[in-house]
Order: sequence, then C-alpha cells, then structure tokens
Amino acid sequence: MKHNPLRHELNPSFMPEEGFRGFLGFPAMTSLDMGFSDNSYIFNDLCKVKNGELVTVFDNDSDLGLRYLLTSAHKSVKLDMYGDVGLFNLGIKKNDTYWMFGAKTKFEMNTSLPTQIIKDILEIVDNGARNTSHKFEKFAIAASLYNEYSMGVAHKFGQITIGGKLKFLQGYANMKSDMQDLQLDIVNDHWKLTGAAEFYFLVNGMKLYKDGNSITVEDEESDNPMDLLKSNGYGLAMDLGANMKLGDRIRLSVSVIDLGFIKWKQKANKLSADLNIEFDMPARTEDQSVGDYLDKLQEVLSDATDEDNYDYWVEDKPVSYRSMLSTKFYAGVEFSWLEDKMSASLLSKTWIYSGNGRQDLVLAWNARPAKFFDCVISYDILNGHFGSLGYGMNFNAGPINFFVTMDDIPLRYSDKIKSGGSSYRIPSHLSQVHFSMGLNFLIGWRKSDTETDKSKFVYESL
Repeated sequence: MKHNPLRHELNPSFMPEEGFRGFLGFPAMTSLDMGFSDNSYIFNDLCKVKNGELVTVFDNDSDLGLRYLLTSAHKSVKLDMYGDVGLFNLGIKKNDTYWMFGAKTKFEMNTSLPTQIIKDILEIVDNGARNTSHKFEKFAIAASLYNEYSMGVAHKFGQITIGGKLKFLQGYANMKSDMQDLQLDIVNDHWKLTGAAEFYFLVNGMKLYKDGNSITVEDEESDNPMDLLKSNGYGLAMDLGANMKLGDRIRLSVSVIDLGFIKWKQKANKLSADLNIEFDMPARTEDQSVGDYLDKLQEVLSDATDEDNYDYWVEDKPVSYRSMLSTKFYAGVEFSWLEDKMSASLLSKTWIYSGNGRQDLVLAWNARPAKFFDCVISYDILNGHFGSLGYGMNFNAGPINFFVTMDDIPLRYSDKIKSGGSSYRIPSHLSQVHFSMGLNFLIGWRKSDTETDKSKFVYESL
C-alpha cells in the first residue's frame, strides 16, 4: 500500500513518494501485528463434521486419525506464532533521504517437527516391525520476548533506493532447544533413543526444577514485583533493503529483515539430557482408539525412563547463551498501470529460524485511486488452499492515517455444527491467520491531488 507510512517495516528502502513527508505514530497505537501459521494443515485435516457433530483426529473414526493427519504433512511440520506492538514510530523525509526511528515489543515462537519420524513410527506400530534409523536434526522449539529500538535511513539514487536499519534488542524471556545429536534406532520391535539434548529456559519469576525423573516449572519467590520486568539480555540486528524502478510500470524490491541475535545473561536454566532409552514398542490393535494406545505407550515409556536408565539434570548454576532471531527474506515484483493507480504484484516471503525455513508466495492486486485511500486483495499461492483471501485498507484522512489488514479471510466453511440448540460453522480451509492495524499522524500532508500542478503547496504540520 503505497501511501502507508509503515511500509518500511517490510523493506527499509520504502519511503514516502507522495501525499506526506513523514509521520509520527500514536504511542502504543502506531502498529499492532499478530499471527499464527502452519505449513501443512487446514481445519479439514484436523476435524470433520459428521451428522452435525465435530469429529477430531483423536476420535476413533475411519476417516480421521494420526495416519490420515500425516498424509497432508510436509517433510517438517512448522508452527509459528508471532506478534508485536509498536510503542513509538517516527519517519522524516528530507529531499531524497528518509530517516526512520522506532520502538516496539515483539514475541515469536517457532516449532519444527520432522514428520517422517512420526510416519515411520505409526507405520511400524500399525503394520509391524521394520529396521530404520532417524536423527532429530530438524526438531526445534524456540520462543523469545524482547524490545526492539531501531534507527534507519533510506536514500534515493535515481531509479534505485537503498535503505537499512540498525536495531538494539532488549531481551526479557527465551526458550530454546538443541537436539542435533539425538538418534532413534529401530530394530524389529526394539526401540533405542540415544544422544545428547539441551533445552534453555529463561523467564523472570520462573525456574526449572528436577524432582526424580520429572521436570517441572515452578514460580520463584521475589519481594520486588518489578523483578518480573527486568531485562535478561541484549543484542543487535539489522534490516537491509533496496527497490528499483524499471521505466514507469515495473518495480523490483528485495530485503532481509531481523538479521541478528540476543546474548542472554547468565541467569538461564539449562536442561541437559544424556539419553539411552530402550524399550519394546507395543502393538496397536485395530479396535484400539488413539487415546487408549497413547495411554499404553505412556506406561511403557515411564518404565523405560526411570532413574537407572535415563540420565538428565537441570544445571544448578545459571548459564548464558545466544539465540538468533527469525530472519525474513522478501523479494517482490510489481507491474502498474493507469498512472500507477492500479498494479499487480508477486511477493516471495521466506522465514529462516533454528536451521529451518518456511515459504510463502503471495499474488496481489493493488488499487490506490487517491492519496487518501489504498486497498489490496491478495492470495497465498503456496498456503491459500483455495479457501482464503487477504485484504487490506489504508486511509489517510487529512493528517490522520489508519490502516487494517488481514492476510487470511476465510471463504470456505464446514457444514453446520449443532450444539445446545444452536448451530455454527468453522473455516474449513484455513491454515494461518495474520492481522495488522495501526494509527499514525502524517507530517506534511498534501491536501489534494490537484496541488501537484501548483507551485505552492498547503501543509498541515505538527
């Protein structure tokens, strides 16, 4: 959306081109962004409606179940949750240079599960033993809560604009797993899990405790409630971007966002495990539900992980470590017509975290008939599942800017689910949700399009 003042969040080379010369974000209202996504499943893979009742994969149903669930999975199942609240935003344009300043609170959680391991496990459980071996290289859990303080600049060199930001990070909480050395070996019905695994945990007011062969999270007592707000680490990150116009109709853009790390203080709990677990996997009968089988499996694993066979501990001495941010790569091409009032664009989005990645490919139609209004309709070619569209609107009402976007508005719904005398439907082809909005004050707002032909402009400023 060309007239949106926060476009630089996706590419620091994007600067105001017309309509205003800068902006000031309303405190704690300048931006709100939150989302959830997975790379493999839609609601129809997890549940179905039969005779007005909702049936899930954990029910003993012929059309669902864990095996059915895995047929839709990619090589690794990736789940992501993220959100941020803009605390402060300021942009100022002077000639061909644009300065950007910002502060926000951000949260990210990423999980990756290697699907083939589970597929092989279920195949062996249902159809008998076969020899195989797996490493847990793609298994990862990571979560971070931190503040971000940024300063950036963009400059236009003819038809090319280059921009960058430097970010100072203030970390509050983090969880991180490292299971690169884990290996599962299966010989007939005998299963063996060996190798080292580590898990880091740093949350104010909470601590890991080991009790026998159980690990629990317990509250830490503190006489000062402000201890919960103490920072636990610091780091640096950067954004880099460029965009180029080819003639009057084509624009190319590329950027890398959140390339950086946080160094966490020596306050973290470290859970280490030197695993050597062996057991005989129980078989599953045809009439046995998933829930009953999981109860049986839990008993077997409990016997195999007693103190004599399972050596793990929580470090008594707090440790320090470093975690990388989730890095995003964007590359786009846009073709415009009607004097740039309309355009079509294609955007590639790649997320990299904990040695894993996730890919989106978004096709969009963009309309910007005037400086006071933009709208976008988009579709994710890789993850849309023919069941959702994205839509966004940007309003510049005088010096006030307001925008709202939602990447995944459901278009297809399930049959009616009857409950308590009423009925409802759920989105049947939705795999992700992303919502964003913001409120900002525009600096140097140009009142009308006709003023572009005059030598004198009328501005409303701070």
